[in-house]
Amino acid sequence: MQEKYMKEYDDYVVLKDAMNTKYQEGADKGEKRGFQKGMAQGEKNAHISTARQMKSDGMPIELIIKYTGLSAEEIEKL
Repeated sequence: MQEKYMKEYDDYVVLKDAMNTKYQEGADKGEKRGFQKGMAQGEKNAHISTARQMKSDGMPIELIIKYTGLSAEEIEKL
């Protein structure tokens, strides 16, 4: 009886360890994706800020598009 219990407990420990490892791997991936998404959004915000300043200085939309990568529609909304 004790052998059966110990076997089941060992199986439980192995399964729990595997689940914790997968959880950590998922958390690491999520953190990396979150960081990348945040960096992309920060870059976009910088382009928007630059475009807004360029537009207020009267620069042509074609030039703003060239230097910021924003679309004409995005620039018009600024």
